[in-house]
Amino acid sequence: MMVFKLSAYVGLPHALLHLLAYRLIGKACVLDFDQRRVRALAPRTPKEIAFVRMFPALVTGGLALGVLGIWAFTLPQSGYATLATYYQTADRWHQILWWVGIAILAYAGTGITNLYWGLRLLLRELRHEPPHAADEYLNSRHDQYQSHKR
Repeated sequence: MMVFKLSAYVGLPHALLHLLAYRLIGKACVLDFDQRRVRALAPRTPKEIAFVRMFPALVTGGLALGVLGIWAFTLPQSGYATLATYYQTADRWHQILWWVGIAILAYAGTGITNLYWGLRLLLRELRHEPPHAADEYLNSRHDQYQSHKR
């Protein structure tokens, strides 16, 4: 039961980022709350598939790097010589900034497989290679969803 709750907390924001990516490219989609998955309702090009797959990892990874960048930028201005003295004397907000950045970076890691497959698909498209069977599966998922829905 606890794993299901954890999946809900992690999976829903990830699915909402996929939903936002579909909205940004103007494609129709539906959010399946039971499986925390977004399903396309229209065929997509390989570049659109790659964008939708990579979007959550890029957004959360960029957010994490931004927070950690602020932390790193403010570290020398704080005057801490070593990390040992940092944890003993640092301001609480600065320590919280570090841990928030690490938490967001860990969450960004949940989308690393989507980032991998999206980059792989995008590189194959840029090299003009023929579609792979897995790509056909991705394009036909909306047809399977429609037939299952009836």
